[in-house]
Order: sequence, then structure tokens, then C-alpha cells
Amino acid sequence: MASPASVAGGGEDSNGSSSLIDPLLVSRTSSIGGAERKAAAGGGGGAKGKHWAAADKGERRAAKECGGEDGRRPLLFRSYRVKGSLLHPYRALIFARLIAVLLFFGWRIRHNNSDIMWFWTMSVAGDVWFGFSWLLNQLPKFNPVKTIPDLTALRQYCDLADGSYRLPGIDVFVTTADPIDEPVLYTMNCVLSILAADYPVDRSACYLSDDSGALILYEALVETAKFATLWVPFCRKHCIEPRSPESYFELEAPSYTGSAPEEFKNDSRIVHLEYDEFKVRLEALPETIRKRSDVYNSMKTDQGAPNATWMANGTQWPGTWIEPIENHRKGHHAGIVKVVLDYPIRGHNLSLKDSTGNNLNFNATDVRIPMLVYVSRGKNPNYDHNKKAGALNAQLRASALLSNAQFIINFDCDHYINNSQALRAAICFMLDQREGDNTAFVQFPQRFDNVDPKDRYGNHNRVFFDGTMLALNGLQGPSYLGTGCMFRRLALYGIDPPHWRQDNITPEASKFGNSILLLESVLEALNQDRFATPSPVNDIFVNELEMVVSASFDKETDWGKGVGYIYDIATEDIVTGFRIHGQGWRSMYCTMEHDAFCGTAPINLTERLHQIVRWSGGSLEMFFSHNNPLIGGRRLQPLQRVSYLNMTIYPVTSLFILLYAISPVMWLIPDEVYIQRPFTRYVVYLLVIILMIHMIGWLEIKWAGITWLDYWRNEQFFMIGSTSAYPTAVLHMVVNLLTKKGIHFRVTSKQTTADTNDKFADLYEMRWVPMLIPTMVVLVANIGAIGVAIGKTAVYMGVWTIAQKRHAAMGLLFNMWVMFLLYPFALAIMGRWAKRPIILVVLLPIIFVIVALLATASTMSAAAVTRRINAGGLRVEVTNGNGAAGVYAVAVAAPGSPTAKRVNDGGGKDDVWVAVDEADVSGASGGDGARPTLFRTYKVKGSILHPYRFLILVRLIAIVAFFAWRVRHKNRDGAWLWTMSMAGDVWFGFSWVLNQLPKLNPIKRVADLTALADRQQHGTSSGELPGVDVFVTTVDPVDEPILYTVNSILSILAADYPVDRYACYLSDDGGTLVHYEAMVEVAKFAELWVPFCRKHCVEPRAPESYFAMKTQAYRGGVAGELMGDRRRVRREYEEFKVRIDSLFSTIRKRSDAYNRAKNGKDDGENATWMADGTHWPGTWFEPAENHRKGQHAGIVQVLLNHPTSKPRFGLAASVDNPLDFSGVDVRLPMLVYISREKRPGYNHQKKAGAMNALLRVSALLSNAPFIINFDCDHYVNNSQAFRAPMCFMLDRRGGGDDVAFVQFPQRFDDSVAGDLAAVTACGYDLGTSWGRDAGWVYDIATEDVATGFRMHRQGWRSVYTSMEPAAFRGTAPINLTERLYQILRWSGGSLEMFFSHSNALLACRRLHPLQRIAYLNMSTYPIVTVFIFFYNLFPVMWLISEQYYIQQPFGEYLLYLVAIIAMIHVIGMFEVKWSGITLLDWCRNEQFYMIGSTGVYPTAVLYMALKLFTGKGIHFRLTSKQTTASSGDKFADLYTVRWVPLLIPTIVVLAVNVGAVGVAVGKAAAWGLLTEQGRFAVLGMVFNVWILALLYPFALGIMGQWGKRPAVLFVATVMAVAAVAIMYAAFGAPYQAELSGVAASLGKAASLTGPSG
Repeated sequence: MASPASVAGGGEDSNGSSSLIDPLLVSRTSSIGGAERKAAAGGGGGAKGKHWAAADKGERRAAKECGGEDGRRPLLFRSYRVKGSLLHPYRALIFARLIAVLLFFGWRIRHNNSDIMWFWTMSVAGDVWFGFSWLLNQLPKFNPVKTIPDLTALRQYCDLADGSYRLPGIDVFVTTADPIDEPVLYTMNCVLSILAADYPVDRSACYLSDDSGALILYEALVETAKFATLWVPFCRKHCIEPRSPESYFELEAPSYTGSAPEEFKNDSRIVHLEYDEFKVRLEALPETIRKRSDVYNSMKTDQGAPNATWMANGTQWPGTWIEPIENHRKGHHAGIVKVVLDYPIRGHNLSLKDSTGNNLNFNATDVRIPMLVYVSRGKNPNYDHNKKAGALNAQLRASALLSNAQFIINFDCDHYINNSQALRAAICFMLDQREGDNTAFVQFPQRFDNVDPKDRYGNHNRVFFDGTMLALNGLQGPSYLGTGCMFRRLALYGIDPPHWRQDNITPEASKFGNSILLLESVLEALNQDRFATPSPVNDIFVNELEMVVSASFDKETDWGKGVGYIYDIATEDIVTGFRIHGQGWRSMYCTMEHDAFCGTAPINLTERLHQIVRWSGGSLEMFFSHNNPLIGGRRLQPLQRVSYLNMTIYPVTSLFILLYAISPVMWLIPDEVYIQRPFTRYVVYLLVIILMIHMIGWLEIKWAGITWLDYWRNEQFFMIGSTSAYPTAVLHMVVNLLTKKGIHFRVTSKQTTADTNDKFADLYEMRWVPMLIPTMVVLVANIGAIGVAIGKTAVYMGVWTIAQKRHAAMGLLFNMWVMFLLYPFALAIMGRWAKRPIILVVLLPIIFVIVALLATASTMSAAAVTRRINAGGLRVEVTNGNGAAGVYAVAVAAPGSPTAKRVNDGGGKDDVWVAVDEADVSGASGGDGARPTLFRTYKVKGSILHPYRFLILVRLIAIVAFFAWRVRHKNRDGAWLWTMSMAGDVWFGFSWVLNQLPKLNPIKRVADLTALADRQQHGTSSGELPGVDVFVTTVDPVDEPILYTVNSILSILAADYPVDRYACYLSDDGGTLVHYEAMVEVAKFAELWVPFCRKHCVEPRAPESYFAMKTQAYRGGVAGELMGDRRRVRREYEEFKVRIDSLFSTIRKRSDAYNRAKNGKDDGENATWMADGTHWPGTWFEPAENHRKGQHAGIVQVLLNHPTSKPRFGLAASVDNPLDFSGVDVRLPMLVYISREKRPGYNHQKKAGAMNALLRVSALLSNAPFIINFDCDHYVNNSQAFRAPMCFMLDRRGGGDDVAFVQFPQRFDDSVAGDLAAVTACGYDLGTSWGRDAGWVYDIATEDVATGFRMHRQGWRSVYTSMEPAAFRGTAPINLTERLYQILRWSGGSLEMFFSHSNALLACRRLHPLQRIAYLNMSTYPIVTVFIFFYNLFPVMWLISEQYYIQQPFGEYLLYLVAIIAMIHVIGMFEVKWSGITLLDWCRNEQFYMIGSTGVYPTAVLYMALKLFTGKGIHFRLTSKQTTASSGDKFADLYTVRWVPLLIPTIVVLAVNVGAVGVAVGKAAAWGLLTEQGRFAVLGMVFNVWILALLYPFALGIMGQWGKRPAVLFVATVMAVAAVAIMYAAFGAPYQAELSGVAASLGKAASLTGPSG
């Protein structure tokens, strides 16, 4: 039967050619309408067509001359190229810009002059990348081609006279994932437009894929099938356009092109009413299904049966249920294939009477409807569902069994057919005689009908669809864009194009899956059967259908790799097109004046950016996969490869754009900063290059036929994406490479206007997500930069030179350009106020003025301060309000002064150390402006060092000789024991070498504070000293007493360092109000304590330690006032301590009062309240959700703000102020309280996480170049401590700039609001380099060692320095159990480091060889303790009745051991000598190493083994420090026994060795000392006694309070040894003698009988 819309023939002129305005797409009956007829064929016809010229005149002339008698198919599309008058200038401009870019690069390299060289380097790298990416984008555009389908020729060829068709079959795929995010009404309109398309009904079929498996979509499809029996004939009868009812009925006055105008009005009214009822039924479906299911479920007999979801026919729905259960929930349900409308040839279609109660006159209209199938692929949690690609492949297989059409076209569910001729248009390219057989797919441009008129977020994307795609059409063809694309089925099957294809291809089950019917359908497709009779739909066939859509069918096949749509990537469309192009196929781009398809775009900014993140992230995934354009696609044309390379790497450009966009923050720097000098020429270069880009863009606009608004919106949204979506995609890709987790697939929610009269309501809704933060920062930075620039101009206009004014204008121009590009974003964040853009226009100048006023005030204030150097010290003149100047003298330590002397006596013991840098020191005059020599270097004198090294070499030789001797004298009595001991000795030797090699060249470096003071004195200002941020970390106010913490803070605030150059940050990982209010009290008391310390040069500056000292040497300048001041300050400190101690009760009482007042009774929420009457955002006394340990908000509170650079002097003594601080600077450093956010779902990374949070917060607040960190139980013991490390950091020699950190020895007394919230958030670290390549290292118990290692392997060096008095002192755990737990964490963390990416063996070449060995020793030393523990248990062999030797000859073995052990101790004596420690220090180290080796270290090895098997790390246990608050004994904790399993192994070793000594004594007594057995017993006993001596501190530790009397231990040990000896003599010796007698008798008998006996 003929189509209801027959098409006219002819269209060529007398010359055999056609112009762009020929009606190739217009029917005889003008079905498209008069407006479209003008340029239906042109796709750019009319005015747009003037830039295009026909490129196929010769081909068309030849085809006309042959008249088609050769049997070949006709020419079915027209080709046009850009006219030379436009194309040649376009290409010339591209070439000219390429030369300009190269010249620009060369100029920048020759003029590598910048104020910030690192930024210059980054900008050059960015410019190179910009040039490279621009070239990748531009090269494929050299030959744009426009191809227009010739529908007239197609109808002449395919519409036969008998009413039949030569058209091939088409399967149409529609995919949907969720009936909520993708409204059902959109989907059903899409299906209706497909069913009503102008294509033979028996040649097309529609497949709907429902990835949610919801009954609502199936029943909606049934309703659609019923309504289609009315809608489809109506469209055919009246030639309706468009054929989506929702879009059609929205038209105000649709033009009529049908053949029955007199019936149209009545028919339209009836159909409209039916459509409204159809929509009502669709909206009621969820409730209808629920009510029906409730009725069926109420009738079930088994009350325990689940509540199923029921279909209308009374059967249970096999997909997802309303009340999900196993096998009936999202992600887990059976596959479903249901034929809603069967093939028209079977006559199984619904009739019009069945579907509606209205009888319209369709006598002359074909009422048949194409096949309609519902598909929901099976899903199982055990299988990857592969998102949209998996759904499309399931449709592909199901359609192969049902219809097996030669061609396939797919749609997203929010698209519909806008031009009923669209399917025929695509077929024109597939059947053309030129490239038809080699064409794999035909891509249509995407058009959207819900976009706001001004297209704020560039949804139309005309630059891409009408520019880039036409350019690719001149190469191998456009890429596949995910929707609106017709495929050749064979190309999707991975079959090569005809000119590359092998003969006799046989489908294989390993490739296509184990389905006979599917393999047969592939064979039919290979034979290109035009139309095959459909298979009967019986039970066997249905089972086969369900199998090919099951979750496991893809398993171990080529689906998703070489067959079908590609898996494991977020942008399956691009990579699928790439695979097909790589096989040699080409593609075509089809444009139609009356758009072929229309859809819905996300007009909400957040949804739009989420869509861009997925696209750009998928592009990057493609680059880092086997589909990389550089290595994939063997038959890809060169420029096509370039275009794909550009598609995969373009998001990387955004990193440099973001860097440039933030650069205007340099306006905030007081001085002029230039990224490139000469700056003017640099800006001119940039302007020329940028201008050339836009000139090229203008030519593209001309030939692409787009508007300036389209081009401008593309530029604006690219900037918005480059500061938000694209960097996020790059970050996702980095995470993907590190964790192997792909880009998260998020269904883009489209707008719905069901609840609002505003069609563009979503445009004005702001949904904040973290992705928007960088764009917001860029916007604020540029707004602030403009304001500051205006302010600076107001201040300096009369001072600036012409060049400076020009530079300011150029910088301001850049800021304004960024602002214009971010204009849509600025409107977006305004929300509904954006409906009135005038508000933004008014608001911005107001903000500029405010910022300018603030900048002006700040600049003028800074300009009022002048600095100059005075001979007596540093003088800072501060102009006060009266014009008078106050002078503040900063004390400088002169050579020979006590301060300088005590730090500068670095050599200390001249009999050990000798200076090695005399030449450097004497040659450092400083006159050349270079930094002076700020530290002294000392080496051990040769008289000690050479014997020390020689002894190490001798012991190494002795160890090798010992190993060789043991191998030659292998023990035959106990081979297993000998093997174990041999392995232990080898490991002992190896670990000793690792420990000893780094000690071959000890160096002592001592800070020269005198030189630093001289540098400061001869500099320009006190600002010569760089900034320092001081970090203090605490976790728990109970285990880490608050008094320790506050003393640490007070000592830091009182340090001798310029107050405006450092800041103190306290991290409270417990989030307790006690810590915060303690810091408030500290800030108050510091106003007295810090000036007191400065006035009297107090040392140390922790008040608890200072007042605990009996006598102090006075170094101040007003000794007469010291006693009175000290007495008053001490009284204030005692009151301060009382307030600190009472904080717990104070806060609790206050909270109880507030809670009673708030709740009225005690059953409400009991919050913890701050003093200002607000809830504490951290942890509460009575934990609640979001207010408990491990779950609370982040908190940043600035308690003391950053001081000004002007000194502020205190008041003279008075009645109210008894202390005279008139000559003392009373400013305090900045003090900040931080408690990072914690949530249960995040790994908080213990101390390293807290340190990194401190690092980020300090970067926003003070951003000092140097950082020093303390545990809360440490304090500054030497006020010069902060100056000392500066000596190393600022030293003139090469090491200064290469020093990453300065480590001090540990000494112990006992032995920006939104940004701040963001950087303390628990999720801030996710997906970043924090904890790996930035900050302190995560996922390891010893973050300190791992962090130092990371810096060292990057090439940094570090310095170890000591001071007299010690720089810092702290509190150590003197309780045995707490000490052991501390060692357990350290040793376990060391092992974790070895089994991580921080392994010293894997570090890069920047790590010094011996430094690598040192780190290797640090990470493996606990392993040696396994063998030590093994050796320590050897004495149990004394309990064996017979003699048992680990090595024979035993005496020689013992001599070797004694010699080797003695050499260790001799080497140790040399180390004691040059390190300046005492023998007691060395002995205690040996003893505790033995204690650790018998308990802690083996436990750490065990933990590490468990981690390797279970993946669980070392448990972090906070080390409790001693507290003397409840005891008069300072060392009370020393005598407290806390029994833990960790003590058991050492107790066993202790008991075994005590018992062994007793047995040895018993044996010696029984056998006699002169016998061989007696001598060996005594020698063995020496080993046991040595172990007991090493375990002596442990024995005292487990004695508890009895440990105060060591004599008790000696008496008890002797008694235990005597008891064991007596028991052995009583019971063991007779048995041993009896065995010996038996042995002797047996020997005598053997001698009498002889060999024969």
C-alpha cells in the first residue's frame, strides 16, 4: 500500500544539478509546510546556503547519463562543501595562528623572566597544552562537508508501483532507566512518535528497554498501544507534524497539510480529548497498580508470603516489586520480553474498537501499527549490568530473534521523532551507491525544545552539532553521539566493511553467545536478507528470548568488547563509534531543515554539569583504555584519529584554565607581580592569539550557519565547565587510575513542569554541590581582584607610571573577560532573582566599590608604616594619630651574650667533634647580598671515627667467618633447631649491617643564632624572618590532660619570634567543648604571661615548668621588679589552673541549666552548651547523633586574630594594672582552635588526618612557608627554638632551599568561613592527593616516618639539630604497659611502611643510597625480634633430660658468640663517646630493646601478618600520659601494673630463664663443676643470666608497688633459682643418673659381645 504522504519526483535543473534550495525533503502535498519548503534540503538552505557549493555535480551528471540502466542503486544524497571564498581564508588563518603560537612559545622561552618562576613554568606548560589541544581541535576542520538526503530519489527507487516497498527493515530502540527521573509521559510520547513515523509498518519495529523492570512502564506501554490505534491513523490521515502528541498539541496554530481539512477540526478535538484521558490513565498507573496489588495480596492464603506486585491479568510481575524482595528489586530481577503489539502480518494488532470508544473515519487510511516490544533485561548483583550499553546490547539480541532488521536506530526516552521522514532520510545514506555499503551509521544532530530562549547554559551546543560534526563529515564521518543514530546491524556485530570483509564468515558461540537462534539470526544478517518471515512466538522461543536478555549472557563472550555497544566506560557512544571507525567503516551526518528528532535537555545548572562530568570523565576513561586513539583503530584515517584524540583529552585543558582564572588573586599582593616580563609585550601577544581564535570562530560561524549567541554561549559554558565539571572529571580519572573505580553513572534528571506554570522553573533553581566551589572561588577571586584594582588605582593613580597604568588596565581587562564568561554562573547562583538580571548589574558595581574602599583603606594603612635600621637594633617607627612616632627596640643576641653562647657552643665537646665548615664561615661576608652562613657543621674527630669504622669492618668479617664456620659444622643432633638458629644469625647480621652502615659518617649541625641575629639586624625589617605555623594536636582531655595542652600553647605564644610571623593552631580530635573553653582561658591568661616572659626573659616559658623550678638564672633587664611580678603572675596562674580544672563541672552545670530551661523537663535532648548560650557543634557530654565521638561537625574558631605589623606596648603600672608593661610589646600571635569534621562512613586517618586538616586550615588563614608540630604534652623549653630551624632553612649554602624539615631531639621532664568548613570536612580528602602525595601520609600507624620518607624520596633533605637548653620538652609514658603499647604502634607502623608504596626499596633515584638503607632498617627491624624471642626460649632445653646442643663443638660456638657480642658492645662504647650520652642511657636502650623483642615487636609482626591476610591495619591506641593530679608521687604511674596480653610472652621468657638458671645450678651441683656437663651448664647459665639482666626493668615493672624496693626482686629471684635447683636435684638428677647407668651398662655389654653380638 502506498504511503499516505507520497513524495514528488524530480528536483534537478536542466544541467543535472540541484541547488541547496531544491525541495529534496518536501512532499507533493507539502507535508512539511510552506515555511520549511524553502530550504528543506539544505539543512542550511536559504540564506545559509550561500556559503556552500555542490560537490557532487560530476557524480550526479554521470548517474543521469547512464539513466540507472546498469542496475546500480541511485544517488540518494547530495554533498556540499564550503565555498573557496570562505574556506581558503579559514585555512590561512589557522596556519597563521599556528605560526603565531610557535613564535609566542619561542619568545616566552627566550624571556624566561618572571616574579614567580614556578607560576611562569606552570603558565608556559599551560600555553603549550592550549596550543596542542587547539591544534587537535582545528586540524579535523579543514574540510567541512554537508550531506543532504534526497527523499525524492529514495521514493522513486523504493516505492514500487504495486504498493509494495524496497525499503529495508528498521528496529527502533528506546532506552529508559527510571520512571521518576525520566518521566513516563516523555517515554510514551517517544514511542508514539516512532509508531506514527512515515515508514512501512511491516518494515519497522519498536523496542522499549526498561532498565528498572517496573510494572508501571509495561502497563504504560500497553496503554500507549491502545492509544496508538487512534493516534497513528490520525497522523497518517492528516499528515500531522510532529507526531509526538504532547509536542503537537502544544502548537498554537499548526499548519494543515493533509487531504481532509473538513474532518480535521472534529478529528483533532476527539483525539485531543482521548490524549488527555490517556495522560490521566498514565498518571494514575502507580496508584492503580498499588491498589490492585493490595487486593490480590489480601487474598493470599499464606500470611508469611511476600507482598507481590500484580499484573492486570492476575499474575505476579516478574520484574521489580513495589515492596522489594530478593529477585524482585532494582538490580536483581528476571529478564522480561513481552510483545505488546505483534507483527502486522500476523493480524494480532489491537483494533481501533478495542482501544477507544470513538469511531473516526479512517476508511482510506492504513490503521496497522508497527511491532511494539517491551524488554527488561535480567539483573543480578553478581554481574556488572554495564549501564546503558548493557541495555542496548540486550535490545540488540532480542530484536535479532524477533525482527532482525538490517538497520537499527536508537533513542533516549526523552527524544521523539520530530520529522516523520527521518527514518527514510537515514536510509538514503545506507542505500546510496557510492558509500552506502561502507556506511556503518548515520548520526543526526541533537535538538532540544525545552531550552530557554537565550540558551543560558549552551544546551543547544550548535558549535559542536553544526560545526564540529560537519567538519568530521568530511573525514571518516561523525562520531556516535548516543541518540538519534541509525546503525547497520552488521557493524554493531563487529563485522568488517565489505572491502575488508572475509568470505564465508561463521558466527561463533564464543563471540555472540550460546544461543542457536541468535547465531542463526547473525548468519541471516550476514546474508543481508531484506525481510525475513518472523519466527512463531511459542514457549521455546520465549525462553530463548529471556535467555539472551539474562544478566549472565554476556559473560565470557565478545559482547561489550568487539560486539555491540562497548562496556566499562561512561561514554559508550563515543567508544562504540571509535571501534566501528577503527574497523574501516565510515559514518554520515544527516541534517534536515525540519529537525529529525527533538528531545529534552537539563536546563538546571547542576544537572547540566553532572551530565558534562559523565561525558568528559568517560572521554578520559577512553584515553586510559585499550581504545586510546593513539594505539587503537588500525584502519582509522589520520585526521579522524586526531579528532578522537581531541575528544579524549580535552578535559585536561581545564586544569590550566582554572589556574589562569584564579591568578587574579595576585591583585591582593601589595607589590606588583608579573607572570611574564616584559609584561606589555606578553599581553599584546596574548591578545593577538586570542583575537585570531575568535576570527577563526567567526568564519566557523559563517559556514556552520549558527549565530553569535550560540558561539558566545559555547565560550561561556566552556569556562564554567573548565572551572567545575572538567576538573572534577580529571579528579575522577585520577581516582579511577588509583582505585580502579570508574566514573559514577548518574541518570540526568530532566525538568518536569507538572507542578508549575513556569516552563523554565528548573532554570532558576540552585542545587549546591561541591563541584561548584572552584567556579565560585574563581568568580569571587575576579570580583575581588577588580575591586582591589580599583582601590589601588585610587591610591596610586598619581604615583604610577604610564607603564604601570597600562599594566593595571590590561590585568583589569582579563578580570572583566573572566567575569563576562562566568555571567551565566553568576545568574545561576542568584536563583529566582536571576529573572531580573538588572539586579546583578547593579549588585556587581556595589561589590566593586565596597572591595575598593576596603582595599584603599588597607593600602593607605600599610603605606603609613616605614621601616629603617638603627645601629642599636631594629627600629620600627609607627605613626600614631598625633603624628608622633613610637620606637620599639627588638633585642638582638650579640656575640658572647648568654643567649648566643648557649646555642652557639655547638662543638660542645672539643675532644670528640671538630668543625668542618671554617672556610664557609670565614668566607661568608654577606656583602654580596647573599644569605649568610647560619649554622655550623661538626664531624667526629678522626681519632675516634677511624677506629669506629675499623671495628665495624672487623665485626663484619667476623660475622661472615662465623657463618662459614657454622655451615661447615652443621649440627646432626637437631637439624631443625640448627636451621632456625642459622636463619636467625643471618638475619641478625643483615639487620646489624642495615643499622650500622648509615652511621659511618655522623654529623652534628648547630644553629648559629648570632649569625641569624646579625642577618636580621642588617636586613630591612623584622620581616626578614619567614612565617611559621605551629601545630599542636590532642585527642582526649582525659588521657592527655588539659594542663599539659594549655602549657604547650602558652609556651608557643611566648616564644621569642616576631608575633606577626607565626600562628598557633590547636587540633582537638575529640571535638570537646572543654578544650575549646580551655583555649579561651589560655588566650586570656596569655595577655599576662606572654608580656611577663618578654619583660624578664623567662626560661622555660611553660608556666607549669617555670614555677616548678627552684632557682632560675635571671636574664632580663629589670631584676628589681622580677619578684613582685613573678608573685602576681604565679597567683594568676594558680587561679587559671583552678578554672581549667573546673571546666568539666562548669560546662556540665551550665548545660544542665540550659537543658532544663529549654526542655522544661529532663526527657528532652541534653545538649552541651557554650558560654554564649548556643549549642556546641562538637561532641556532647551525653552523646547524640552528630554530637558524639567520631561523628560531629567541623569547627574552626580564631581565638586570637593575626596581629598587626605594628608593635603595641602595654600600660604602665597602676592600681588596676599592677604590672608595668610600658616597654613591652603585648601583642599575641594568632591562636586558632580546630576540630575537623568526623562521620562514621569515613576513615579519619588518626593523627595524620588531623595534621592534614591543620595544614589546610593554616593555608587559608596564615599560609606560612614553614610549619612545626607538637604533641600536646610537649612545650617550648627554649624560647629561641623557632629561630634555630630558620638557621638551616635560610642558610646561604645549597642545603637551605633543599631542606624539607628540621628535627629536634625529644626531651622529657618525667624521664575564611565556608572554605574553612570545607577543608575540615571529613570528605575533603576523598579523591585528592592528601595523605599520599600531599600532607602527612595516611593509612599507616607511623605517619611521621612515612611522611619524612616521602619528602626524602622527592629529593628533599632534612637536618637534625640540638640546643642547650633543649628546644622542647614533653611528657613520656613511664608506665610499662603504656610504653609497650606506644612501641607496638611504632613498630607495627614500620612494618606497614615496608609492605606499602613507601617501601624504601621502591623509592626513586633521588633517595641517597645510605638513606635508603636507613629507611629499610627502620621498616624491617621488628622482624629480627622473632629470632631473638626464639633464642630467648632456648633455655627450655635445660629441662630436657639428655644433653642437647644447638651447635657442636659447643665451646667453640660459645667463644664465637661471645666475641661477636663483645664487638657489638665495643662499637657501642664508641657511639656512646661521640654521641655524648651516658653508659646508663646505652644500657637502658639495650634492656628495653630486649623487653620489646620478647613481646611488643613479635606482636607487631603478628599484626602485620594478619593485616596482609585480612587487610586490617594496626589498631591505634592513644598513649595515656602520667598525671600527678591524684597522687603526691610524681612517678606513681611507674609502679602501676596494668595487665594486658602483651606482657605474657615476656613473662614466659622471664620464667623460662629463671627456671633454666635453676636447672643449670642443679646440674652443676649434681654432675660437678669439673665435669664436661657441669662446665657446659655454667656456660649456658651465663646466657640465661644475661637475659635476666636485660629483663630486669620488666621484672620491676610487673612487681608494681614492690618495684620501689629492688632488693625484693633479688631475694625473690635467688629463692626461685634455689627452689628450681633443689627440685631438679631431688627429682631430675636421680633419673638422669639412672639413664647414664643404663647407657654405661649397654656400652659394656656391647664391648664384651663384640661385633657378632
